[in-house]
Amino acid sequence: MRNLIELSTDENPAVRRYVAELLQTPVDVLVTLSTDVDWQVRRYVAQNPNTPVDVLVTLSTDSNARVRDAVVNR
Repeated sequence: MRNLIELSTDENPAVRRYVAELLQTPVDVLVTLSTDVDWQVRRYVAQNPNTPVDVLVTLSTDSNARVRDAVVNR
């Protein structure tokens, strides 16, 4: 099975979303996924309790309202 780092770069956004929501996803992978082109990936990063505060601050100004809401409502 591929590891989470490899899965975080999968071309399928559903796979990246899955990685973003896992509690065992390493912080460095969450940081990378926080800039993903898919807003839903960024939303899952915002909802992950292991996402660093500085990443949450950045996501709180995301261009997508649902990402911003995920930061506020975590």
